[in-house]
Amino acid sequence: MTLNQDRIERPLTREEQIALKNKRTGITVFQISWILVFVCLVVVYFQLRSEQVVWPPAGVQPAALLPGLLATAALFASAALVWRGLKTARAGHLHGLMQQWLVALALGVAFVVIAGAQWSAMSGDNAYGMVFRVMVGYHLLHAIVIAIYMAAVLRSVRTGHVTVRDLWPAEAGARLWYFVVAAWVLFFVPLYLV
Repeated sequence: MTLNQDRIERPLTREEQIALKNKRTGITVFQISWILVFVCLVVVYFQLRSEQVVWPPAGVQPAALLPGLLATAALFASAALVWRGLKTARAGHLHGLMQQWLVALALGVAFVVIAGAQWSAMSGDNAYGMVFRVMVGYHLLHAIVIAIYMAAVLRSVRTGHVTVRDLWPAEAGARLWYFVVAAWVLFFVPLYLV
């Protein structure tokens, strides 16, 4: 048995298990606290909407549904690929993680481009446009930062710093990307469907 095989096959020590559990708890607390910020933005949206007789206000063009649906489809497809990549890595195939995540990141870029185009096209000189730009812009910022983190994880996999035995960086990236999807659903429903 080689040293690398021993590192892969040896079970985690008690200290390593506790450290992993603490990391998972920490990211869960982080996600819950940040999703509350997104919920607050949705509450603000509905508050502003309730103050208007007509929503969006007269003369204001709402965000187009088709680009929003395309962006959402790209985001959901990317999340599925992130999940499959992590599952593949847990089965011992880091190359599969890299392949799945590269496509997932490309779909994430497509999401950012589509949603960013709608963000830039929306006028911010009215309540609807202003809240749309804040919500979508806030979400895009999170999507971009987390995608950069995921790209860094891929680089760490390529250089051997992330291994089958220590997949925490990839697991954290996946959990953060799922957060991006959940947050987008929170925004998509009021902005495009209600």
